[in-house]
Amino acid sequence: MAVRKLNALVLVVFLALGLVIQGALPAHGCSCMMPDPFGGLAEADGAFVGTLAEVDRGVAPITNSGEMIDFRFEVEATLKGDIGDVVVVKSASDGAACGIELPVGERAGFLLTQDGGEWQGNLCWTLDADVLLAAANGLPEPVQGTPPHLIVSADMGEAGLIAVDRQGQIVGYGEGPPPWMVSACPDNETFIGTSTDTTVQVWSYTNLAVVGEYQLDAQDAPWISNLVCVGPGGNPFLAISVLSGVEKSSLIRVADGITEVLAEDIETLIDTALGPVAIGSDGTLFGVDPETGSLDELVASVGDLKGQIASTALSPDGSHLALSAVNWNATPLAARVIVFDIASRVYAETEFTCDVYPVWLDDEQISIWDTCSSSVGSIYNTELELIGQDRGPDYASAWKITDESGAVFYPDQLGITVIEPGAETGTAFGQLPGFPSAAVLVPEEARAFWEGSDFVPSPIVEGVTPVEAPPPGEFPPIPTTTDSPIWLIVVGAVMVGGVLWLLVRKPSADESTGS
Repeated sequence: MAVRKLNALVLVVFLALGLVIQGALPAHGCSCMMPDPFGGLAEADGAFVGTLAEVDRGVAPITNSGEMIDFRFEVEATLKGDIGDVVVVKSASDGAACGIELPVGERAGFLLTQDGGEWQGNLCWTLDADVLLAAANGLPEPVQGTPPHLIVSADMGEAGLIAVDRQGQIVGYGEGPPPWMVSACPDNETFIGTSTDTTVQVWSYTNLAVVGEYQLDAQDAPWISNLVCVGPGGNPFLAISVLSGVEKSSLIRVADGITEVLAEDIETLIDTALGPVAIGSDGTLFGVDPETGSLDELVASVGDLKGQIASTALSPDGSHLALSAVNWNATPLAARVIVFDIASRVYAETEFTCDVYPVWLDDEQISIWDTCSSSVGSIYNTELELIGQDRGPDYASAWKITDESGAVFYPDQLGITVIEPGAETGTAFGQLPGFPSAAVLVPEEARAFWEGSDFVPSPIVEGVTPVEAPPPGEFPPIPTTTDSPIWLIVVGAVMVGGVLWLLVRKPSADESTGS
């Protein structure tokens, strides 16, 4: 019986302590994407910068993490909406339900919605105070006299493009909305992109002005992906049109405003040093003639890839294409990496236990990290033979651009990081007013013809309105969302007391005999 009683003691103590400790730990599980500060300001009903003064969780016990509670803030600056020197914001009681998570006394910026006259906020719309203030004060003034090196897409209200020079300075803006996909044209004068389902715009490197637009037939292309410019000014261009309702994807060619379907069941399209290539749902690799639209089979089927391609990566010289494919219906996941040697029309393949994302280290080495089976990454050659170990570069899961010097640029929050030639780690290249979602390298030939951008975006808000905050300490701090509610502590204490009573009470005769 002693063993039975000890087991009961351990179980109940763990349960009791679990109740108390659970209330003291910060909650996790909220899944959302923080907005660009400019785009968020444009979308929000209200915005302010302030300091959390008090959290009012009410009197009754909170049984649902999504239950709304009151957060009272001392306002430093009103950025949008009718917000005074003190504001009450309703939000979920727990960060796991995307409720505001902020210690009392901490300063931050907040984007709000309004419902029934009440302000509402959440964890995902909580931003760095200075970043939000900078957004409200308008875009930074462009630097004059230097040509752009990169054109970056970011949501900045009226502006959707940023021209950045080799020192990371902003030298101009292009009119929005921001394209989520861009492609350089072979004329070295223009690039194309899309920010809607069926409209493709053409921009000039000279001044970031829109110089053309193509409207696709919505019946042929409900939405498009994998845009590749193959002619001057985007005429023609190639793309994948997707009809998600019937899971149908087609390779299309748009020339002189006419859309031509080149092939059905095409999964992806990539521009390489040897011209555009497309991969079919059956795993066949095709070369695409941009002039005629004809397809040339480069590699016969490597197996079913329909809905399985997780990522593609082109080697720096554009001669090899790596892709990762995952059978999401298999248990456990069945993943593989395939490397195509485009010129030689051969491929290599190896299997993994997890969805992986290959990254080229140079023209001959590729880094792959199978996080499901290893704490370190592996380095392979183009034949997918293991040659070393490495966790891979920081840009493993982001877009990257390599310029003519070998410098690699990739996004990092509200900025861009660069790995200079010969360097092992990246350094900050430049801060941006929005999260960089896509980018294109300005051709060397085009940099000399930069005239500067004539587009001047207007402020998203009329101006920052400072307010006189109440005297410090007017709202006494109360337990924040990471503290244990009193009722949990009481329940835990009662359970521990019960355990102690079981432990010290005199056993009955039946218990003494072990029956």
